[in-house]
Amino acid sequence: MTSQDGFTIIDGKAATADNGIEFVRNECSPFAKSLPSRPVAASESFLVDTYYGQAFDIGLVNKAEAVYGITESLPVYAIDELANAGFLRLPFRRVPRIHVRNGTELKSLLRSIGAGKPDSVLLFRGQTQEFTLERSDKGREKLYGNKNAIEPSLASSASRKAIDADACFVGWATVLQEFLERRSQAIRQWASEERLHSVEQDLASLRKSFRLSALTLALAQHYGLPTNGIDATRDLGVALFFAFTNFIQDGEGLLRAIRRGSDGPPSVLYLFYVEDRFQLDYERIAPAVFSSGRPVRQKARFLHTAWAYRANAVARNLFAAIYLDPRGDFGDLLRVNMLFPGPDDDDFGKFLSETKTKPLPTVLADYLRYFRWVA
Repeated sequence: MTSQDGFTIIDGKAATADNGIEFVRNECSPFAKSLPSRPVAASESFLVDTYYGQAFDIGLVNKAEAVYGITESLPVYAIDELANAGFLRLPFRRVPRIHVRNGTELKSLLRSIGAGKPDSVLLFRGQTQEFTLERSDKGREKLYGNKNAIEPSLASSASRKAIDADACFVGWATVLQEFLERRSQAIRQWASEERLHSVEQDLASLRKSFRLSALTLALAQHYGLPTNGIDATRDLGVALFFAFTNFIQDGEGLLRAIRRGSDGPPSVLYLFYVEDRFQLDYERIAPAVFSSGRPVRQKARFLHTAWAYRANAVARNLFAAIYLDPRGDFGDLLRVNMLFPGPDDDDFGKFLSETKTKPLPTVLADYLRYFRWVA
């Protein structure tokens, strides 16, 4: 296995909880094609799958076949019966791929899937096309016993743009703090004493809790700034909008939303069942001083499960992949201004536009350029 297959060699002493490497080394599927008949001598260095953090002794990977399990041999679950286009592959799991021709078929399918896990929330993510991990035929053969295995790529927005989001975090947090203070001052001009006391208590609690870090991450993602996570939504209509809409940058610094054509590959609707602790619900963490902007309009959730040597870890929450025929009738899409309010309806977006025009440290100025109004 090589870097071309998403693997890298790591010194044993470098494995820590911070870099996302699995503590259990040499975890192999019981449905592997073959494993060494004798234990392989451990070495000080080992191979790490940088997409998922799985770690293996070099000797074992060289001798084993299909360490993540052969697709056809994996246990069958009820939803697998709905697969009409094969399966996506993840370590130790398969995810049904389901083609639907129109909105009627989609709604019928979603009803048949049911409620899922009681401790998880069903989330949607719409894309105009599917992206896959870049592994070689030999690499997929080694991991899944099949060179044609399809691995979905759900890399974070920062990794797709090769941006070090952590380096921008402090400056971005300062921008958010300034907005919170400005909103607080504005409220003092008209709020009753009781209302003002409630707002100030909320802000004081926010600044002393994890909510502030969570809010900082979520707002960056929902306003188009690169982060170590991705967007999802609990609203099917919002997901369908993104599944059938391309965003084109024009010369005026705007993004223009254009409905995709009926040619080309199908759009994809990913279904996730995500435990509450692995997602950020904006409406729950936002303070009362925030008005209704993009996150509220989009019923947005922030999935932050990709870091260090787990670049594609969010894919582990995939429940199903639904492929939407671009020629089919999926109903009227939501209007752009319903999901991307303009300056008159989005105080935070307006504040970002103003901040972008000020003298700023280079790192922060470059980061804020990713915010654009959508027309």
